[in-house]
Amino acid sequence: TVTQPAIAGFRINNPALITVDRCTVTAPTTANFVGVHIGDDATDATVRGTTISGTNASGSRGILCESSAQLLGNKISSFKHSTSGIGIDVEADSLDDVVINSYDGPDSTHHTVIKECRTGVYSGGYSRPTVRSARIKGGTYSFWVSSTAAGDFGVEFTSTEKGGCDVTNVATKFVRADPPRIGLRPWLPVDQG
Repeated sequence: TVTQPAIAGFRINNPALITVDRCTVTAPTTANFVGVHIGDDATDATVRGTTISGTNASGSRGILCESSAQLLGNKISSFKHSTSGIGIDVEADSLDDVVINSYDGPDSTHHTVIKECRTGVYSGGYSRPTVRSARIKGGTYSFWVSSTAAGDFGVEFTSTEKGGCDVTNVATKFVRADPPRIGLRPWLPVDQG
């Protein structure tokens, strides 16, 4: 378990169970920076309650996830490069279980918050992330799904519904799908690129 250091990004690339708990990661102005990189040979990593602040550098991402992981209650902001800034980039295999959620259960106030990122959650490769209790604000796309990926993005957040996602403050489009292969509920408009 890594707990509460101020760090400039790191990679989890170990089959051992690793937990990153309440860290602060601040991006330099370097292109292709990744705050937390969960490599493809990591096993069931957890990133919980971590704050990741980005810059306007091209190719930068808050979290890059290439294997099974629990991404719980993280605060990711300012990965806003005009063509490539991503809050959470999920590039895992279709058999990997990637969950983005709050960390104290459905009544939690510890939601995953992604703000001022060009794309909130990108589902690439053959990934199949499950997203619950996310608050995505101030970007171009809440969710972007590549042609070989899919995703389960929950239901619209209401005051009576537990585990829903709030994407109401995204500037232009909620979802981009290339082409759409996603498990959406009817409330989410789709932009087919």
